[in-house]
Amino acid sequence: LHGPRTADQPSLERRRQRRKTVTWDERCDVLEFDREEGENDPFYSDEDDYGTP
Repeated sequence: LHGPRTADQPSLERRRQRRKTVTWDERCDVLEFDREEGENDPFYSDEDDYGTP
């Protein structure tokens, strides 16, 4: 009973489809992404200069 449940797989898929991915960037702005939207580099910004000498 400690592993994944194969009998509940359809309900897990339904739950995953409703899930949203919400995250925050360093300025605390909320960024929201659609599953259908391509994410080449979702966290890229023109202000990204981390590690630049």
